[in-house]
Amino acid sequence: MQAGGGVICGVSRATFIPSLLRRNYGGASTLRCFSAPDHAGFIRDVAVTQPPAHLPQLLSVLQARGDKLVSPGVKNGIIPLAIPLAEKSSGAITALLRWPTAPSGMEMPVVEVQRHGVWLLAKNVDQFIHRILVEEDVLSSAERSDDLFNALGDAGDKLYRKGDFSKSNVSSLDVYLLKKVGLFPDVLERKVMKHFESGDHVSALVTGEFYTKKENFPGFARPFVFNAEILLRVGRSIEAKDAARGALKSPWWTLGCKYQDVADIAEWEDEQIEYVKEKITEEGRQEDLKKGKPLEQLLLDEAAFLLDLASVDGSWDDSVERIGECYNNAGLHDIARSCWFESPRVLSLSQREDAEPLHSSKTVVTMVQAKHNKSKPRKQPHQAKKYGKQTDMAQFRSQLDALGLKIVQVTADGNCFFRALADQLEGSEDEHGKYRSMVVQYIKKNRETFEPFIEDEVPFDEYCQTMENDGTWAGHMELQAASLVTRSNICIHQNMSPRWYIRNVEQPGYRMIHLSYHDEEHYNSVRLKEDPGDGPARPVAIKADSDLSSSSRQAKSELKKSKGGPGKNMVDAGSVKIVMAGSGCENAEKVEQILEQMAGDVDAAIEYLVAEQETEEISEEISLSNCPAETSYDDAVNGISEQSKEKNENDTIRQDSWANSIKQTHKDNNMLPEDKKIPRNKACPCGSKKKYKSCCGSAARRPNIV
Repeated sequence: MQAGGGVICGVSRATFIPSLLRRNYGGASTLRCFSAPDHAGFIRDVAVTQPPAHLPQLLSVLQARGDKLVSPGVKNGIIPLAIPLAEKSSGAITALLRWPTAPSGMEMPVVEVQRHGVWLLAKNVDQFIHRILVEEDVLSSAERSDDLFNALGDAGDKLYRKGDFSKSNVSSLDVYLLKKVGLFPDVLERKVMKHFESGDHVSALVTGEFYTKKENFPGFARPFVFNAEILLRVGRSIEAKDAARGALKSPWWTLGCKYQDVADIAEWEDEQIEYVKEKITEEGRQEDLKKGKPLEQLLLDEAAFLLDLASVDGSWDDSVERIGECYNNAGLHDIARSCWFESPRVLSLSQREDAEPLHSSKTVVTMVQAKHNKSKPRKQPHQAKKYGKQTDMAQFRSQLDALGLKIVQVTADGNCFFRALADQLEGSEDEHGKYRSMVVQYIKKNRETFEPFIEDEVPFDEYCQTMENDGTWAGHMELQAASLVTRSNICIHQNMSPRWYIRNVEQPGYRMIHLSYHDEEHYNSVRLKEDPGDGPARPVAIKADSDLSSSSRQAKSELKKSKGGPGKNMVDAGSVKIVMAGSGCENAEKVEQILEQMAGDVDAAIEYLVAEQETEEISEEISLSNCPAETSYDDAVNGISEQSKEKNENDTIRQDSWANSIKQTHKDNNMLPEDKKIPRNKACPCGSKKKYKSCCGSAARRPNIV
C-alpha cells in the first residue's frame, strides 16, 4: 500500500479481508484506487455502508474554508474507527466516526481526531455544514463567506441562507447555534464558562447538568467529564467524583482528554485499567463464557476494551489487527474492513490462505472444553484489590477487628452486592445470580412501592430489565428490596463512619446481614473472625445495635419512666451534652433515654443516634427528590428550546412559588430568637408535611454557590 500525491491505493477485498470474509463476500476481486476526495467511494466499497447524503458538500465546505482534504485510508496513529476527511492548518483532523454501537441519529457523526480519541463536532454531516455556514456568515470576511456559500449552492440554502443570523435578532452566535442548529459540546461548555464569568454559578451548574442528559450526546463521556470539572470548581468534590466515575463507564476514547485526568477526579488509581486488561486475557474470556455470555457479545466487549486501553496512551496502531478480528468474527465485517484498511499486520496475516480467525468454531470448542473441565470457579485477580488507599483498608480492618469481625472479599465485577449477600446467606458468592433474580422479581411484584424512586425518568420495565443483567450495580432500592425479600435486616460497615442500617423486620433477634462498603463503589461480606465461611454467616452481636428496634419501641414508655425515675440519676449532664454534640440530636430527653439503654456508654449512644438519623434522612431525601427544582434549565440557558419553555411555563411559576416559600421560611426562622427557632425534627411550616431538617432546613444548610 502506498500513499503519496493525494492518491492511495486500496487493496483488493480478497487481499485485505481474512479468509472468512472472502467466503462471505465471494466473487472477483478488483484493485481500486481512491483519490483523496473520493471519500464516498471509500465508505461504500470499504466500510460497506451508505455515505451521508451531503458528504460531497461537506468536503467542498471544508476545502473552501482552507482545510486540506486527506485520503480516507490514511489512518496511521489515529483511532481505527475514524474515516479522515480533512486536515486544518493547525494539524487537527476532521473525520467521520464509523462505530458499531452508534445510537439512532448518530450513525456517522463528525469528530475531531485527537491522540487519545475523538472530540464530537456534530451529530451528523448536515448539522456540521449548518454550523459552518452560520459561523462563516457571522465571523468571516464577505469574500471568504461568498466563496463558501457559492461552493454549496442550493444544498446550502436548504440549511441556512446568508444573513439569517442578523435577521433573527438573537443576542449571540452561541445562543443562535443552540436554538436554531443543534447542541454542540464546545458551545455548551463555553456557555457554562460564561455563566461562571458573570458570577451566575447556579445557571452554570444547571447548564452543566443539562449537558449530561443521556439523550443529548448518547455514548459520549465528555459531558460527564466537564460536569465533574465544574463541580470541583464549586467545591462539590463528592459529586465530582461520581460524575467522573460515570464518565469512565462510557468509552474512554470519548472523554475528550487523557484518561488519567478523569481517573484523578474519580479517585481511581489503576483498578479500572487492570480490570480491563484481565477481561481480554484467555482466562477472562473463559470466565465470561462460563457465565453464559454469547460469543458475539464477548468479541464486541473485547474490541471495546482494546479501544479503551489504546486510548490511555494513544497507541492505536498496536491494537488495530486484534480489534478488526474481534469485529470480523462478531459478524461486523464492514467495521472490520474500515479498521483493517492500510494495516500491514493484517495484510501479512490475511494473505495466508490457511489463516483461521481467532474464536473460530475450533477455538470455541477448546474454550468450552476448558470450561467444562474446570472444577472450581476461578478467583479473578482484581478480587483481592484494596479499595482506596492501603492505609484506609488497614484502618478499616482494624476498626472491624475491634468488634471481632473480618472482611471477606468478593469479586468486583458489578455483582458485588449480590455476591456479598450470597456469601452471607449461603456461604458462596457464586450464587449471586439467584439473589439478583429474587430482588428484581420482588421489585417487579411491588411496582407501586418502588417505581416512584427510579431516577432519571427511566421506564420501570427498562430499569428492571437492566437490573436483571449480570454486572449491573445495585443501588439503595435493591438494598431495600433485598432486606424485604430475604426477611433480613442489613448492617453496612463503613471506614471511619457510623454503621448504616436497613431495618425492615422488627422482631427481636432477627437475622442481621453484615456488609462492608468501600469507596462508595464496592461491597464485601463481613463475618466473625472465627467464622470459617463454610456456610451461612454466623450471627454477629454488636452492643450498640444488638436490639435497635426493641430500643426504638421502648423509647416512649422508657422516657416517661425516666422522668423522676431512679435510672435517670445514672446519666450525668456532661454525658448528655457530649452525645448531643456528637450525634446532632437536639432532644435531651431522648439522649438521656438512649444513654440509659446503653448503660452510660457515650460512644454507643452517639453511634446509635447517628445510625437512626441517617436511615431516616435517606428515606426522606428519596421522597424529597420528587419535589420540583428551584431553577429551570430554560431560564439558565436563555431559551435553548422555545417549545420546552412554553411547556414548562406553569411548572416554573409553581417552582418559583415553592422556592420563595422555602426562602421565606429560612428568613423567618433565622430571625427568631434561639428558643423560638423551628426544631429540625419538627414538621416544616412550609406545608410540605416533611420534617424541617429534610425540607426547608435542608435547603438552608446548602452551601451558597451563587
